[in-house]
Amino acid sequence: MRAKDLKTILVPLELGGREFKIAFDFNCMCELDEVYGDFDKAIKAIDEGKGRLKAIRALIYSAIKPRYEDITLIEVGELLTDIIRNTEKADYLMNQIDKALTLAMPDKEEVGE
Repeated sequence: MRAKDLKTILVPLELGGREFKIAFDFNCMCELDEVYGDFDKAIKAIDEGKGRLKAIRALIYSAIKPRYEDITLIEVGELLTDIIRNTEKADYLMNQIDKALTLAMPDKEEVGE
């Protein structure tokens, strides 16, 4: 996936009683490069389970940070702590991540596939 092809479509995400708007767009990918290293590695870690929590925290932080500049990686981890312990909340989180990723993807015609 090329960051330049991503769309900025905001998806609501509630964490710790706060509502954020997240998008997996160019700014998110730039932020993720800084805090995790690579989008594909983060997704692989989430899918395979090795380093899954670190990858989820980095992905959510990177999606939030461009619109909420004052938030820190540690704060996102604190907000995720309650969610990770609750199956229903964890399912909600993964569904919102999936929704934001799907909406960010360009149409095949847009990238010439």
